[in-house]
Amino acid sequence: MTEVAFREAPALADRDPKVLGTGTPRKEDDRLLRGEGRFTDDVGRAHTAEMAVGRCPYPHARIVRVDVSAALELPGVLQIITGAEAAARSGPIRILRPVPGAPVIPHYALAEGVATYEGQPVVSVAAASRHVAEDALDEIEIEYEPLPHVTDVISALAPGAPVIHPGVLESNLLVSNPQGSGDPDARMREADVIVEGRFFVNRVTGLPMETRAVLAEWRAGARELTVCISTQVPHLVRKQLAESLRIDEGSVRVVASDVGGGFGLKLGIYPEDVVAAVDGGLQRPLQGRRRLRRAPGGCHQQDTDRRLPGIRAAGGQLRLRAAHRHAGQAAADGPGRAPGDEHGQAR
Repeated sequence: MTEVAFREAPALADRDPKVLGTGTPRKEDDRLLRGEGRFTDDVGRAHTAEMAVGRCPYPHARIVRVDVSAALELPGVLQIITGAEAAARSGPIRILRPVPGAPVIPHYALAEGVATYEGQPVVSVAAASRHVAEDALDEIEIEYEPLPHVTDVISALAPGAPVIHPGVLESNLLVSNPQGSGDPDARMREADVIVEGRFFVNRVTGLPMETRAVLAEWRAGARELTVCISTQVPHLVRKQLAESLRIDEGSVRVVASDVGGGFGLKLGIYPEDVVAAVDGGLQRPLQGRRRLRRAPGGCHQQDTDRRLPGIRAAGGQLRLRAAHRHAGQAAADGPGRAPGDEHGQAR
């Protein structure tokens, strides 16, 4: 019998309590510095097709007409999918953590009828090469009717603002979640000074070195989908893809090798991931890469109103107490979710 020796972990008392400023040896640097990493774009499949996505150039627009006839005549073009076809072959993309009390806003892989944000995917081309796919996009004629839009959450919540999802919401306020603890009003009355103001946090996003990428291979005979993708959450990607494609989750295999940065951008699927996985009779792997300039995820804009009570201490020093009240607002925008919340805390 082979004996296996296990090294005992050091007791807590023997561990170095210092964490900050202590170097931790990394294990993966050697192979990455040697160029031996394996990212999504390094995955090779025979007869892989390339995908390019056409996006809406307006922040809000009605899609009047999409003509793909000229693009289909280009040599090397294998398939073109529009919003109506994507909606027929897949269901809406569900968010991972729904906002409590918020209605469900259906968001499909490709826009159909109305595009609700600049850069929203409208049409997808699969071709023998990336160059042919990009050329085909130039041949597709899309007629837009620009619609009214706003660019900040205060304007989006103002009376008369254009509603992004009029079939679901009466305004751009998705949900209101009042929360609180303690007695903030009492702390405000006891305060010598109240510091208050409106604070603005602009839209932010991360910029990992590796852009988002996906390679999907659908085996129709076995009804098996294999997806190689740059993601931080392969299990959640499998769940979302199965739901959107209306197939059993056990039929989906997600492979996430090395990931060149994520910063929260790769927590779940994007519209292009669904399009790549849709079975359009292509019968060959389909690969897509996205520029982060126009197609990243990120945090929505946040505007908050805050009131902080302060007590004058000896010597005139102002001490802000641990009680605050703020109202945060975010307008519904594209695939994101936009809660409006109000909190009060005191202790």
